[in-house]
Amino acid sequence: MDNVHEAMTHARDAAPAWRALSVAARLGPIGRLAARLAAHTDEWTAYLTSALHKTESDALRADVVPVLDAVGFLQRHAKRTLALRNRRSWHLGAWERAIIQRIPYGVAAIAAPYNFPVQLSLIPALTALVCGNTVVLKPSEYVHGIGDRLRALIADAAFPPHTFVVCDGDGSTFLDIVRHRPDIVFVTGGMRSGTAIYEACAKQLIPCVMELSGHDALIVCADAHVARAAHAAIWGAMMNCGQVCMGIETAYVHRSVLDTFVDHVRQALPSATIGGMAHKDAWTRTNALVADALQRGATVIAGGVAMPYPHIQPTVLTDVHEHMQLWREASFGPVLCIVPFTHLDEVIDMMRSRPHPLGVNICTADTTWARKWCMQLPIGQCAINHVCGALLRMDVPFGGIGHSGFGRYRGIEGMHTFSTTQTTTIRYTRRLRDVPWFPYDRTADTWIRRLVRWRWGRKHRSSTPRS
Repeated sequence: MDNVHEAMTHARDAAPAWRALSVAARLGPIGRLAARLAAHTDEWTAYLTSALHKTESDALRADVVPVLDAVGFLQRHAKRTLALRNRRSWHLGAWERAIIQRIPYGVAAIAAPYNFPVQLSLIPALTALVCGNTVVLKPSEYVHGIGDRLRALIADAAFPPHTFVVCDGDGSTFLDIVRHRPDIVFVTGGMRSGTAIYEACAKQLIPCVMELSGHDALIVCADAHVARAAHAAIWGAMMNCGQVCMGIETAYVHRSVLDTFVDHVRQALPSATIGGMAHKDAWTRTNALVADALQRGATVIAGGVAMPYPHIQPTVLTDVHEHMQLWREASFGPVLCIVPFTHLDEVIDMMRSRPHPLGVNICTADTTWARKWCMQLPIGQCAINHVCGALLRMDVPFGGIGHSGFGRYRGIEGMHTFSTTQTTTIRYTRRLRDVPWFPYDRTADTWIRRLVRWRWGRKHRSSTPRS
């Protein structure tokens, strides 16, 4: 469906009936979609390999299987997460019951990127659907045929008509969707497009979640398992040809293990199996960033030689500094920069001079220290002694901070993102009026003051130090 007005109108008309279904009923077509995807895994893997120049392993492990994991998580946890909660209390002279229910927003508009077009389309969409929202999804225009394939998958799963709508188009199409006022917006993309969508949402007070990529790092401490850290850096930087929102852009390596780390990287790099870049603009940009770094004095450890599109060499650089574009911009390609440090304060300063990361990765023997250190950083996730820890897990929340975005999806928090709370209070009393109602009663005020002093004042007195 290409007409935005028609897509939004149909999705809004379908919303009341979908919302009225139980969670178990909503899980029916969601489960059928996962079953169809699983049955045709080989076809989807071949399609992604052909359309985006992925390796079969990247297409299978990082794009198809995560959707199946996510559906399994929803099947296990959605009913409990979205269930009614009851609270009962004695309040101002009577028993009162509060019923807290998670309810959908209405129509969820979702924009998906090109790097993982299956999981980054379906995981937020299916999470929104299980919460009771209808969905209008705009997949990436850079992935040829993805809209038709998703529509066929949705039709096979037998969703109710117009509950899950796929709308083809580019960035302007999604802005048009936002102008038609969905009830919640979810975007995975770059900071430039995310900013434009955020502004459009703000003008209409539409809640939104932004996952805007980052400039993630691997910190290799002096006590790290250096060989493992080298393998982690290579996979984190080169997987999916580097087209990963939380891929490793820079390895900050303690000077005492720098030479050893570089040697291990050289030895392990031939094992990196990469495909090609998904589209030519990204390929051109990555090559331009590498060329600029080389022109400004970067040293090549491996790669760095231009190849015909869509191919690009796994590239490792040292002597990278703040005057290079590669320092300020994420390559979003198979490029790893190695930067030495002596004290961790240097790493903090260097990280602050670059775009906000989605996460940080640390290799060290002291995991207790690393965990406490991560808690001081403005980041969405941290991986200790591995990399991209939240990338392939569906049971934990995922998202950024600052320029890397805001809001969370996946896990229990994902269902909280696509639903809001509705509170109903019921008072059990036969009195003509409640204590706070008119007419005001001075006697009641006197009793309320006594209650305040008895309940809260004595606690304050007991905690006040004696002079």
